[in-house]
Amino acid sequence: MGEPAVQLTAVAEGREEIRGVAEQALAWVRKSEERVEAAEVRAAEAEARAESARTEAAREAEKARAEAIARVERARAGAAEAEERVRAELKERARATLGRFA
Repeated sequence: MGEPAVQLTAVAEGREEIRGVAEQALAWVRKSEERVEAAEVRAAEAEARAESARTEAAREAEKARAEAIARVERARAGAAEAEERVRAELKERARATLGRFA
């Protein structure tokens, strides 16, 4: 009866050793999953910050574009006023010149 008892003890010890290794492996897997989850959270946060920066940059570009358009429109309006003043001055000179010859 000694041999089966020894074998049974060896099997039990082997089983406990395997269980210990499996528990350690499971702990490593859980730790890895936690690290992956944390990395995914950091990646999502980084993407959100990048999207926010892109949105802010787009807003700034649109604002700059609108300001540039407003400056061009003001310049065109000023040029149109100047042209009108020149036309009026030329008409007045033409009348004055024609008046001298009449």
